[in-house]
Amino acid sequence: MRTELLNAELKGRKAGLIGKSIHANPYTEFELKEMWLKGWEDGARLREPYISDVDPRYN
Repeated sequence: MRTELLNAELKGRKAGLIGKSIHANPYTEFELKEMWLKGWEDGARLREPYISDVDPRYN
């Protein structure tokens, strides 16, 4: 369980979420999912657009 939560936090960070260590802040699973989703959205907003974002032939 702890490993799954840590992995969820790391995925969120890689996607753009900036947070603190799970060991310093033991988040609930729901909070981590929210953080991951927010990180994913922030990462998608901040990254350079992919060709598939603008040209449907590349989807």
